[in-house]
Amino acid sequence: MYVRTTTLGTSDRLVSQMMANQSALLNTQIQLSSQKRINRPSDDCVDAAQILSLGRQQDKISTYKDNINTAREQINMLDSSLAQVINVAQRANELAVQGSNGVYSKDQLGAIKTEIDQITASVMDFANTQYNGQYIFAGNNVSSPAYTKGADGSIVYQGSSGSQDSGRTMEIMEGTYLALNVNGSDVFGSFTPSDTTVDPAIPSQGSGLFKALGDLSESLALDPPDSQKISESIGTIKDGLNTINNVRTEYGSYASTRLNMTESYLTDLSLSVTEQRSNLEDLDMIQAITDYSNENYAYQASLSSVSKTMQISLLNYI
Repeated sequence: MYVRTTTLGTSDRLVSQMMANQSALLNTQIQLSSQKRINRPSDDCVDAAQILSLGRQQDKISTYKDNINTAREQINMLDSSLAQVINVAQRANELAVQGSNGVYSKDQLGAIKTEIDQITASVMDFANTQYNGQYIFAGNNVSSPAYTKGADGSIVYQGSSGSQDSGRTMEIMEGTYLALNVNGSDVFGSFTPSDTTVDPAIPSQGSGLFKALGDLSESLALDPPDSQKISESIGTIKDGLNTINNVRTEYGSYASTRLNMTESYLTDLSLSVTEQRSNLEDLDMIQAITDYSNENYAYQASLSSVSKTMQISLLNYI
């Protein structure tokens, strides 16, 4: 049986082969330009899916590392504020010791009271510290100052407390959340001054460093002076300092241990993911250059064949 091959059929096959060679050459050119083996899903569906998955994982790692930096900055701000509070509270303790020795006059005790009131105002300023516009000692109620001062001299905590704080967390690793909520009432306490307008006098109320400073200020204003009552503030100021030191140590450990360890793990994981992705998509340059040379030769040969075929006409046989 004879198969008749027409000129048109031969031309179609040659053109088809030329287009295939051209497509292969173009694909290799794209690979060489991007230096990537896979530039679109059709290049390798299975590996392309893995590359996309690894890319999403890398994005998550970047987000976690950003969260760690944010958490570290906030904790550093918290630590700095508490360090300043400790400094001024230690000064308040020194003043309490001076005022309790019984040798100061009413005017001198009044000067000490003025400094104590200034220290209290400073502590309140630090208790209302903000980070990125958020009050860090206000629990979840970050949009409002943690403390306000009443007309009667009371120092009132306005932040959230208890179970309301469970939402203020930051994800630093897959499924791992770091609590950033700080309740100022647990750190600094509060103070409601005694009411001397009734008899018997209603004693002051509150807790923590604010109550210690408030009681000391009231004791320094007594006439006649009461060195024993002033002396009682020494112990309560120390208790307030211990509380603040404990909070500072607790949150400081996050920055020095947990955050650093998590960041180190994420860095190692990022390197591993990057290596996996590189193994899947990076181009073997030597092989690609060899392929390009061979494909270019094949393409040029197909061009030559098509060119010669297209010149054939009936006139060549007359």
